[in-house]
Amino acid sequence: MIHLETIFKDRVTKQIKVTEHSYGGDNFLLEMAARYINAIYADEATVRDWYKGSSVSDTMPISGFKPEFEWDSVEIGDQNYTLYPFNKKSLIKLYDKLAHKTPRNFLTHIIQHFFAQFADGMEFGDNWRFPETLSYISSLTLQPPYADSIENSSLSDVDKQRIKVLLNIWGNGTTEAGDDEIGGINKKFLSLIGLGSFAGVSSGITSTTKQTDNEFNESQRVRTSMAVEVKQPQLSQREKAFNRKKEDIESWFEAKNTLEYSSDYNKWVRNFAVQAIPWQDEGLPIDYVTQRLRNGSFVYIEDSKLDVNRNKAIVVLNRTSESRTILMGLTLFDYYSNWDFENARLLPDGAYKLD
Repeated sequence: MIHLETIFKDRVTKQIKVTEHSYGGDNFLLEMAARYINAIYADEATVRDWYKGSSVSDTMPISGFKPEFEWDSVEIGDQNYTLYPFNKKSLIKLYDKLAHKTPRNFLTHIIQHFFAQFADGMEFGDNWRFPETLSYISSLTLQPPYADSIENSSLSDVDKQRIKVLLNIWGNGTTEAGDDEIGGINKKFLSLIGLGSFAGVSSGITSTTKQTDNEFNESQRVRTSMAVEVKQPQLSQREKAFNRKKEDIESWFEAKNTLEYSSDYNKWVRNFAVQAIPWQDEGLPIDYVTQRLRNGSFVYIEDSKLDVNRNKAIVVLNRTSESRTILMGLTLFDYYSNWDFENARLLPDGAYKLD
């Protein structure tokens, strides 16, 4: 048996540094993304059979999926692989913004993160978050008059931020509307993800967010209907999202299902831990904590969709009743924006494990 320690002993006199240049250029990046996305769309059983068999790249199962409108794809061999819901521009830009440019971080913090948001929106369709910007991406702005066309639109604050991310990273940085695109993004895609009401600007000057006659008539019909009908109260999108997260946590603990809203929980635990734990008392300098915070492996939650290396995580939440209480408490805090909700004092104090 050959040991790596034997191979490298007395041969390496300097520290080996792996950088973004170690993995090739944009073509390598796009091909890796295309293969990964193809595996997501492919039939799970087929992919597993391929993995257990030859696992040869030339025989990799082809999902055959592509959206019903024109979208970026990558040609590998004689096959085209869709990048949907990403495009070439977004993948390259998001990768360039990573603090630590590695294939693992690219797949985890970009493809998995944004695809999970997209899949969640496609499944429920009433609380779109895609594309939600990441903490390492600075505030995204547009220049006038494009910024004005967004701020003066009827979009919610959440949707205004979403479309800024799209236009900056997926699009061309404008809100100029053509026959099929706005800011370089297909209108059908915008409609699909709940941003179809945004019309952009014509020639970069005039806002085109006016209602059509049909839209106005439909709006009047709905208002009239609401005036004469007594409707049962309905949950808001925020309440629906809150209930889904509570069900997700219970399902994770009781039924041993994989935690779905991993990126949210991970972010909340991370933010809470950074502020609440006396790190220096635990023997960890704050500079070290800040550095670890940036590398994306700060919090590990057992059996979650977010791929984090447990051995590198500082905060570890195993599937226990205590962890369930912590996740539920942070979900309630996010919903109420304070700790004044019922039973808040029952949350365990110092419920964390440092590795």
